[in-house]
Amino acid sequence: MATEKLNRNKIIEKATELFTRQGYHNTSMEDVARACHIKKASLYHHIPSRKALVIEVIDRVVCIFKANYFNLAYDEQYSIRNRLLMILDKIEDFYIQTNGHCLVSFLMLETAREMPEVIPIAKDYFNAWVDAIAYLLHKHYGATKSKQLAQDAVSHLYGSIILGNLFGDGDSKVLKLASERILNLLPQDLP
Repeated sequence: MATEKLNRNKIIEKATELFTRQGYHNTSMEDVARACHIKKASLYHHIPSRKALVIEVIDRVVCIFKANYFNLAYDEQYSIRNRLLMILDKIEDFYIQTNGHCLVSFLMLETAREMPEVIPIAKDYFNAWVDAIAYLLHKHYGATKSKQLAQDAVSHLYGSIILGNLFGDGDSKVLKLASERILNLLPQDLP
């Protein structure tokens, strides 16, 4: 096996691809080492265990979503409607491109019993999603109602992602309908 100098980010990237395609239980450290073109011993130099690796992968995906998706809710240069639309469009695009794969929830469900430390990371992900939508709804509905509506919205979006994945909804009709439903929570006269 050819070896090459590799950084931690590249390992996380390759592991993310493998966990997305094969799941946690079907991905070994040997698989990750092979995908990185390094020896397994070299992989352990960077990452101490498969458990540590999956936690880093989940954490990285959560950070990407928080920075590139959910943070759009707080960008005051756009109208509330446009911010919500941008978030929903980006989420739709992401799940359509990945054929509905939600690495965070799939890995969380697959590993939660044996690795309870993934649960707070997954909760952080979903809370960030709910908080972003609640922030956009707050001016119209108030704090309590906007939080309830945001939780319901995320549940619908996520349910549509899971159903689309389960039933092979390639064009994500269910996801688009859920997004439209969420956008309709805003008053029509709101810019």
